[in-house]
Amino acid sequence: MARSYFVPYGSDFHVTSAAAVRAALDYSEVDTTTPAVVVLILGPDRELLTVLNVFDTTRPDAADDVAECLLSLVSEDALDAVVIVSARPTSPPSDADVDRWFSLCAQFEAADVQLVDWLVVHGHRWTSIRESVGAPSRWQRRSRQRVHAAVPY
Repeated sequence: MARSYFVPYGSDFHVTSAAAVRAALDYSEVDTTTPAVVVLILGPDRELLTVLNVFDTTRPDAADDVAECLLSLVSEDALDAVVIVSARPTSPPSDADVDRWFSLCAQFEAADVQLVDWLVVHGHRWTSIRESVGAPSRWQRRSRQRVHAAVPY
């Protein structure tokens, strides 16, 4: 069974690269040598708001479950962007992760949340699944044009 905890951050730490993700995990004392799915929740300017660490996740598809759970708990407009990190010491990235990437993108896009990247950590190797599928970089802030219904007076 997975357990989780939140680590709150101030708005002065911006996540704009995989190196910044590693720094955030180091600062949060997240152990990437044990199975876990970590979600970095980012604000509109890519500022790090929260790190959600779900550990004891032994299945390679655990990121799907964590994403579904996260999206079911948040209200509309609560999330802008996320980065997912899967620590999988015994399971390297696989071809199935390509399908998972597109599935995760669709889940987050349906909630108007951008999946910036999904990094799989296997031993000391960090693999960007986004880069593996040839998707363009998403580290820069995206422009959002939300349509809100007019409120009658």
